[in-house]
Amino acid sequence: MSTSPFTPVDSKSQPDISGSTLIIPSISIGNIPQLTVDLLIHTYSLTKIGYLDDLYLYPFAGPIDYATSNSHPESGISHAIEVYYSQKFNLTVIQQRSPIIPTYTLPFVQQVLFPFITTHFEHVFVLNSSDAGLVESVKSGDVKLYDTEDLISSNLKNLSLASSSSLAESSDSKFGAGGAGEADKDSKFVTELVKSIISYNGESSSNSIGIQVLVSYVYEGDNFYDAEKLASTLQEALQLHKSQSVHSWVKPVSWLGAYGDKSVPNAMEEGIFG
Repeated sequence: MSTSPFTPVDSKSQPDISGSTLIIPSISIGNIPQLTVDLLIHTYSLTKIGYLDDLYLYPFAGPIDYATSNSHPESGISHAIEVYYSQKFNLTVIQQRSPIIPTYTLPFVQQVLFPFITTHFEHVFVLNSSDAGLVESVKSGDVKLYDTEDLISSNLKNLSLASSSSLAESSDSKFGAGGAGEADKDSKFVTELVKSIISYNGESSSNSIGIQVLVSYVYEGDNFYDAEKLASTLQEALQLHKSQSVHSWVKPVSWLGAYGDKSVPNAMEEGIFG
C-alpha cells in the first residue's frame, strides 16, 4: 500500500481541504513564486496544516517565518515543503523552500504533487517566473495567465504523444524561459505537472481538475515588486479582493535585509556585499 505524501501538523484536528483551490509555486527565476506565496500566507493569515514528502528536495530546515507585525513568532522550524490553508478563502497553498534535486523532477511530480492534487483538489494554480530577456513579445514585469484551454491548444496540444524532455526543452515554451541550461528545469517542472493533470482529465470520466498557469516575465534582481504584482494578479483571478480588500501586502521578516534593504556596510571587513 502506498503512503500519502502529506503529513498533517495535527492529525486530530485536520481541516477538510477537499474542494479548495490549490496554489503551487515553481522554483524559478528570482524566486518570485515563493515570494508571492509569502505574501499570500501572511496577508491572508493562512495556517500551516502539514508537510509534503521532501525526499526529492535538497535537505532544508530554517527558523519559522513570521509577519513583521507579529512580535511573538512561533517556535519550531520551517521545512522544505509546507502546506497552508484558509477555510475562509477556501484556499490551500504550498510553500516550497528548497529546490528539486537534479534529475528528480519527474518522480517529485508523479509521487508527491500529483497524488496530493488528485486526492483533494478540483482547481490548481501554478505560479512560475521566466526570464523576460529570452522570451519574444513580452517585456519585464508582464504577467500572463494561461488557462486549461490555452495549455491544451498551445505547444502542449500533443501532450500524450510528446516526450517530457522535448517539451521541457522547447524554445517557445510558455512556462519557462526556453533555451538551454537552468531555465529548462523550471519549464520541465511546470510541463510535467500540467501534462500529468491534463492526462488525468482525459482518462477520468467523473473527475476533472482545472489548471491555470501564471507566469511573471522578469529580469533577476530586486524582485519584490514583481512578487507583489504576481500576487495581485492571482488575487484578481481568485477574486480574493471581493472577500477581503488588501491595501498593502504583509511581508515576512525573511524579506528584511534583502536586496539593499539593510544599511550599506562601511567597514572593509564587511565587504561590498556585507
